[in-house]
Amino acid sequence: MNALQIGQTLGAIHYKDWMLHVGSDGGRAYLQWKFIGPCAKTERHVVQSCRKWFLSPHMTESELVQTAFAAAVAAEEHECREFFTYQGKRPFQPHVSIHALLAVCDQEDSRTTIGDTA
Repeated sequence: MNALQIGQTLGAIHYKDWMLHVGSDGGRAYLQWKFIGPCAKTERHVVQSCRKWFLSPHMTESELVQTAFAAAVAAEEHECREFFTYQGKRPFQPHVSIHALLAVCDQEDSRTTIGDTA
């Protein structure tokens, strides 16, 4: 797909009041959802930019539309992880350091089965 075809295809996609941004990073085209929403820490409404989804120059119209859909689903999951709280904390928030996760990843929770004969 060329730039005009990408623009036309993405221009026909609508989701909430979000905007699909198309940009270039290192010569590679990408799409990215942007929207105004509350910051999970400050609660101030700011422009939220989702991750970049790089586009292949060989992708079909169907692949492009499916990529935009996958990007919206991933962005919604990201938001859910940021705003879901337990005991006043955000245990599933997506910005935890990988090193912090490694430090606790062996601390598993398990059930104790009483009277289970199977």
